[in-house]
Amino acid sequence: MSEPTAIAPPPPSPTLEKIVLIGRTGDDIGAAHGSRWPREIAALAALRTRLALERGDFGSKATVRALASAHLPVLEAYDASLYAELCATAAAARVRVADLVTLNHYTDLRDISRSIWAPLVGPDPAADVDPGGCSVALLPSGPGQAVSGQTWDMHGTATPFVRMVEVRQPGHPTATLLTLTGCLGLAGMNEEGVAVLINNLNCTDARVGVVWGAVVRRMLRERTASAALDVLRETRFGSGHHYMVSDGREAFAVETTGQRVVELARGIAQPILHTNHCLIADLRPVEKVPPTSTTYARLSHLERRVALLDGPATAESMAALLSDHQGFPNSLCTHTSLATGNPDASDTCAAVVFDSVGRRLLAVAGCAVSGTWVETRPGDDDARPIARPTL
Repeated sequence: MSEPTAIAPPPPSPTLEKIVLIGRTGDDIGAAHGSRWPREIAALAALRTRLALERGDFGSKATVRALASAHLPVLEAYDASLYAELCATAAAARVRVADLVTLNHYTDLRDISRSIWAPLVGPDPAADVDPGGCSVALLPSGPGQAVSGQTWDMHGTATPFVRMVEVRQPGHPTATLLTLTGCLGLAGMNEEGVAVLINNLNCTDARVGVVWGAVVRRMLRERTASAALDVLRETRFGSGHHYMVSDGREAFAVETTGQRVVELARGIAQPILHTNHCLIADLRPVEKVPPTSTTYARLSHLERRVALLDGPATAESMAALLSDHQGFPNSLCTHTSLATGNPDASDTCAAVVFDSVGRRLLAVAGCAVSGTWVETRPGDDDARPIARPTL
């Protein structure tokens, strides 16, 4: 399948390197992470604090830090090792732990502000700032098998901070993660083939809960998708997300709000596609889709592209599916910052694909069309550039 390019792609980002973090404890992993990128972590923490103030209703940096700090005892009770890792990362990078929570939990903090703190007078400042978002797909790849993948869309100023890390810690499966400097993890796959992908959902029932990157990491300690699903069911969430959990032979799609966890779909016989709005009707009363969001159009566009695919999917065809500029701004790979001149506008900052059966991971930093895709496996010490995927 071939489609014309609708927008000129931006210059490619640097090719992703794979950085291996090894340690006996969460403290060891965090210290290795924080000492690797101290300047970048401090810069991203400051950037996301600024965006929280501009796009939320906090009123002051002290209020942002107070709300972020309220998440720390919840995280410690949820998983002491991940709490220790977050604290050690902050210490090694010489940033406040509260500021690192803001870096990790930025989207959820924005949702929580109106429901936890007394709202300021006037319109919601976050209502029109995020026209993009992530697009997730799981596709059958053969009898009883599937591949999964997603674009990762966020403020374009996050792109320089995209990283690939692998966490090797005794007692847990090795996990390869798409992440940001200072972040516990955005999406990933472990050596058992358990893969976790995610979309953000804006909800009005937000609360102080577990830092969502810790939920991704906690699920990647499991050895089956069904065990990872059990983790989701037992988690106190802060705000809305869609989680796609798969091990290549079994898959679950789950939508959460701040108060509810509802299974959307299971199985790998049919495609499972998701963008940034609730597909479960019972959850829609508490979702808040920004009026400028492209989520409905992107889902329709994704459905059309998937319908044109011929035969079982592969990791490469999934990567090519996501490498799409057709129909901008409703394309799967999008660059709103170029169109608006606002560097903080929503861009595709990365994309990742998981072949759970083959234990292969494909990823790209920045634009999925112009960037260099790399391939790796959990346990490999590096990632290797591959030819640009095409349909």
